[in-house]
Amino acid sequence: MKFTIIYTFILLILVTSNVWAQDTLSSKLSSYEGLNFLVGFMENEATTADPMKLLEQKIFITSTKNANVEITYGTQYPPTKIQVPANEVIDIDVSPSLENTISEVVRKSLIEIKSDVPISVYCFSSIP
Repeated sequence: MKFTIIYTFILLILVTSNVWAQDTLSSKLSSYEGLNFLVGFMENEATTADPMKLLEQKIFITSTKNANVEITYGTQYPPTKIQVPANEVIDIDVSPSLENTISEVVRKSLIEIKSDVPISVYCFSSIP
């Protein structure tokens, strides 16, 4: 009898309270979206094998909403502000000088991408 009363009481509390496993905003976002990204381009070994080939480094940014994005390219360049229209992809060429070619040396070549709404960022380093 005592167990039934406690069980009923706990069940009543759980049914009447608002219990959520996740908040509503994060449950609607893709796991690939974010507001702040840090990007570093590591050495592409293809240029080590053949230094004469040109390296192509790109960043692609997209969003489901209109986004105001600020990109900071290490300490070498001033921050750049761009607008990303909803459901479009913006591609950005990145200077080969931001590639990290020296190991175990601190370089200020980090690229920081900030946005006012959730965005998706994709980066690649390749030889065309």
